[in-house]
Amino acid sequence: IAGDSTMCRDYVLDCNILPPLL
Repeated sequence: IAGDSTMCRDYVLDCNILPPLL
């Protein structure tokens, strides 16, 4: 996972590819 699940939950689909912007 690129970032924290809290931040990544908005990017859950892209989390595996792109890190959260925040």
